[in-house]
Amino acid sequence: TRDCRRLDVFLCCNTQPIIESSTGMKFACFQYNYPELEGQFDAAGLSVYNNNWSNIHDFTPAADVETWSLLPEDAKVSDYVPHPPCRYFPEMEVSADADSSVVPLTLGTRRKQSDESCLVVFYGGRQTRNNVKLYLREVRLKGSYQLVQTKEVKMTIEDAQRVFGNEHDMTNIQQGAVIGLEINGDNCIQVCNEIMGTLFKGRNKSELAFISKSNETAARNIDDFYNFVDMTMS
Repeated sequence: TRDCRRLDVFLCCNTQPIIESSTGMKFACFQYNYPELEGQFDAAGLSVYNNNWSNIHDFTPAADVETWSLLPEDAKVSDYVPHPPCRYFPEMEVSADADSSVVPLTLGTRRKQSDESCLVVFYGGRQTRNNVKLYLREVRLKGSYQLVQTKEVKMTIEDAQRVFGNEHDMTNIQQGAVIGLEINGDNCIQVCNEIMGTLFKGRNKSELAFISKSNETAARNIDDFYNFVDMTMS
């Protein structure tokens, strides 16, 4: 934005959002869905998993004025942008429900509720996005876990070995971009591994995804993956 005042924005931005000469700006994660939306993101070359909505850069910060902040964590699109009455648009299939949003609802730079986070990275393949959606649905059903951030990025086998180590099956790594998820909450590493085992029962999980195995290694896993993402996308 430039020369804007007092805007509430539910944002999806694949690059770093920038404001200039603006004050009273408030941001939250994009939460919306209608039948054509996912295809429109794909056609535009935008990944719904590369959303930097909370990483705002202000070119003109002011010492005495709050130029931007984040909307409350429980902010709903419908509270800020009401849907038009159904009687006027009876065939409109629009939802602002966070659970059905095409762009995953993430915590962003807000304070995490727990000291424990888990990294889950789905390797590329024809079913990768569908697998991610199924997995995130199961995480949401647990109720007490937060999706902190997501990233979709291409990796070579050499990249993956540096980030994840040599003990993991990397045969699927070059079939498409990987999708990484940081999930936060008490006991989340155990829960995330249990979800993986239950959801993909009978399949070789190491061929599908990398997942943190312990609290001792999870922080390093997250740092290594997102440092790689930053270097790749910068």
